[in-house]
Amino acid sequence: IYEDILKKELSEESKNEVKKFLLYKKLKVLLRFEIIKNLITRFDSKLNLIGDDWNSFSFKSKPSIFNTRKIKNIYKGNICLDLGSILGSVSLYSRSNLIIESGGLIIQSFQNDGKNIWGDLHNKILFKNLPDLISLLENLLYNKKYCSILLQKIYNNFIDSNKSIEQS
Repeated sequence: IYEDILKKELSEESKNEVKKFLLYKKLKVLLRFEIIKNLITRFDSKLNLIGDDWNSFSFKSKPSIFNTRKIKNIYKGNICLDLGSILGSVSLYSRSNLIIESGGLIIQSFQNDGKNIWGDLHNKILFKNLPDLISLLENLLYNKKYCSILLQKIYNNFIDSNKSIEQS
């Protein structure tokens, strides 16, 4: 009898965790929508939105790209907005790794491990809210020399890695 009760309890607890996670994902999607809506208003001509999912929000976007070589070419030398993984809150995951390895200037929403991963760069490339993001982007869009300096600092941040981040 106790085993059946315990199994039911764990099952209910698991269901609650799944519900929390699904709500978390929905909130992240809503947050992304609001950020992109504001950026389109402010930077429309300078913003390249890529991905089929954005069309469902009535945003003009280029089709999704699945060819890694093409993605790397798009990231290289460009300011790349990274709103974090939809599945969690870590700085380094597949997309952020690809941006960095491609030579893209990553601008990332603050993640739980942001200060640890980025060190002294965290206050230069991470943002906590929309005004911070807009200020950061305006500074980068009109200061190419500063962009080059940041790209070099990002490179230096990972130069001592034994393996490429992508393989990790």
